[in-house]
Amino acid sequence: EMAADTTFTKILVGLNVDELSVPPVSVLKVKKVIRSISYEEAKSLVEEIFSTENYEKIYHIIKSQKPVV
Repeated sequence: EMAADTTFTKILVGLNVDELSVPPVSVLKVKKVIRSISYEEAKSLVEEIFSTENYEKIYHIIKSQKPVV
C-alpha cells in the first residue's frame, strides 16, 4: 500500500528499493513519478529525513514534496 502512494515513491527510490508491488490502477502514476525524479534527488531526500530527529520536521519534509500528477 505504501508503494502505491506517490507521496512515498521518491523515498522508496532513495532507499534503493528497485521493485514495487502496486495495484494495476496505480502503475502509471508511480511510473510517472519515478521517471520524473533523479536517484540523486531521491537519495538526498532520504539523507535529509534520516538526519532529522524530530517527527514533525520529517512529516513536513515528506508533505512538502511536490506531487507529480
